[in-house]
This record gives sequence, structure tokens and C-alpha cells, in this order.
Amino acid sequence: MNDDQYDRQMLFGPIGAQGQDLLAKSTVFLAGCGALGSTIAGHLVRCGVGRLVFCDRDRVELSNLPRQCLFEYDDAVNGIPKVEAARRRLSRVNPNVALEGHCIELDRSNIEAFVRQADCVADGSDNFDLRLLLNDAALKNKVPWIYTGVIAGEGQSFTIPAGGRPCLRCYVRALPPPGTVPTCATAGVIGPAVGLMGSLAATEVVRILTGHPPANKGRITVADIWNNRIRHATLEPDPTCPACGSGRYEFLTGRD
Repeated sequence: MNDDQYDRQMLFGPIGAQGQDLLAKSTVFLAGCGALGSTIAGHLVRCGVGRLVFCDRDRVELSNLPRQCLFEYDDAVNGIPKVEAARRRLSRVNPNVALEGHCIELDRSNIEAFVRQADCVADGSDNFDLRLLLNDAALKNKVPWIYTGVIAGEGQSFTIPAGGRPCLRCYVRALPPPGTVPTCATAGVIGPAVGLMGSLAATEVVRILTGHPPANKGRITVADIWNNRIRHATLEPDPTCPACGSGRYEFLTGRD
């Protein structure tokens, strides 16, 4: 490890030399490397996490560029797979980080293989189908994970500890009917909102990897970036939650 590279970070008391060493020995799994994933991956690679595994099935498009900071104009023009463009850019940022990109769609047949090898999981996805699947896989394998979502100028995030409570299923009991919830394709999204929420998520990952308890356990951070308003809402564990309450991982087994 090059101490000069991480000197300022190691001067930060909660990390220090011991925390930096823990980061270098850690593996993070990132589900999606689009908007949120770009921000999260950039922070984690720059801070010196040892290994970053990431999945995304999409190719770079021009409409991605205002908010997906890992990609460039030529990536979009040439339709480069996001994992390929991300790996190329991140390897130039920090060649000491082991990068493993997979251009695949995550589903119940493959997600556990990625989750169980990780010390922490970060959500860079854009839909609740995958997030609830992540929730089941992370709970089952006792891996902490950070949920993050952004729409328009607002974001939400909270941390689910390893095998702990509350979980995302306590908050979102079932998938909403198609067309009933706004998406980035219908409501739009702005880059600064993605940047802020991705930074909050990356900070939680760093806290966990360096041995600190998550700061956002049991509460949802809601940020209205456009109007500069941030609030926190307490989330209590649902005693009837199938996932963290009863250990029934219905999205993972296909009984949802």
C-alpha cells in the first residue's frame, strides 16, 4: 500500500492506518454501475478498497452522460458496455484496486454468488425488483448492504446491517403495480442528486469496512437536493416481515 496515496484519508481519525489496511483487504459488491453506481464506485476505488466486483447489463447511452460520471461521450457514441467503460476508467484512477466487471443481468440464479463473497454490498440499481432480491440475498448470507434510490431531485438511503433489522422489505412490502411509481424515464433525474446520495452510500460502506457501525441503520435519509432539505425518518422493524422477521426469502426463491 502506498501511504502517500492515502495520506490525507489516513489522517482522518476514524480511518487511520488501521482502517486503511482494512479497506485494502475488503471486497465490495456493487449492483449496477450507472448513475448511483458511478459515484459509489468512484469513491470506493479512490479510497483504496481492495476489490470491487460490479455488474450491469447495459451499454452507455448519450442520455446517461449528465449523471453517470464514469462515462465519456465516446463511450456513448460507440455503445460500450458500462462494465467495460467503468473498468477502464477506474483502473486509470487507481491501478491498485482489483476490478471485476460482469456484463450480465442479476437474477435469483446468480446473485448469491456475488453477495456471499462480499464484505459489503452497495445498491447502484434502478428498480425495486432487484433491490428486494438484493435484500433477500444479503440477509440470507449475513452481509450488510446499503439501499439507495434517486428520482427527479430527491433521494433516499438506508443501511441494512448484516442479517439485521429493519430491512428493505419492512419498508417496501411488495412491488408496486407497473406504471404506478415514477421512474427516471418519466420524472427525470438530476446529476447532483445522484452525486449526493451516492456519496452518502459510499460513506456508509467505508464506515462498515473500517469497523464502525453504520450511521444510517434503522432510519431512512430523505434528501430533497433541489430545495436543500434533508430529513431522517425512523424505520422500525416489522414483526411480520417475511424476510428479516421470518427468514422467508420470497424474492430469492421465486415465491413472490
